Amino acid sequence: MRSRPVTSAALLAILFGAASLSWSLLGLLFPSLGPYRGTFSPALLAEVGGHFMFGLVAGAATGRLLPALLAGFEAVLIDSDHLIAVAGFAIDARLSHSLSFILLSSLLIAWAGRRALGLSSYGLMAVTLASFLTHLAFDTAAGDGSFPLLFPLSTGFYGLPYLAWPVLEVGAVCLCLVARRSWESRPGPL
Repeated sequence: MRSRPVTSAALLAILFGAASLSWSLLGLLFPSLGPYRGTFSPALLAEVGGHFMFGLVAGAATGRLLPALLAGFEAVLIDSDHLIAVAGFAIDARLSHSLSFILLSSLLIAWAGRRALGLSSYGLMAVTLASFLTHLAFDTAAGDGSFPLLFPLSTGFYGLPYLAWPVLEVGAVCLCLVARRSWESRPGPL
């Protein structure tokens, strides 16, 4: 029975990754912006591990395995646009790093988790929003804090100051602490 939280987190994360990849395909419609060229390198492992750990730490504030893993997985999978770039397509990177994507994807994950797994939509939505904050926190801490936050309303990139990363991470932890209430009333290891 311990595998259910892991399986549920993996299924929801796959859905999130597919949504991120689909949203990133919108970048093919905006050739005027500078394309992103992705390559595989040893630094990629550090980036994946860093995103996962930032998400996991925030998700752990819920006190449950499923939201902790989900936050870690989503914090990594929001970068699925890298797969399109590595495949050789010139796309505008980071379109899934926008407020509109994270709001829509939070609703999608909340709906899917409630419908398919009987989970709290409020808790799932808060955890998905938190994973977005942790992703921005890690990118900013790594020195790459420029994001298309208002896409598709604007294709401009907005830079966050370096010291925004701890604020973003603490904000993600606070969201997960608030979401904790939706899991405290649930029995079992979810």
